[in-house]
Amino acid sequence: DVPRVNGQLAVARAFGDQNLKAHLSSEPDVRLVQVNSGIEFVILASD
Repeated sequence: DVPRVNGQLAVARAFGDQNLKAHLSSEPDVRLVQVNSGIEFVILASD
């Protein structure tokens, strides 16, 4: 089992869950990665 916001939402951030807005953070986690010629692609993912 995972911690949930108000017993419902099991993610750190969400779109469209206005009723849980007070409990969510809109600040993203950002990572900077130096790209060089050896990198062929970048994968961005979210759940």
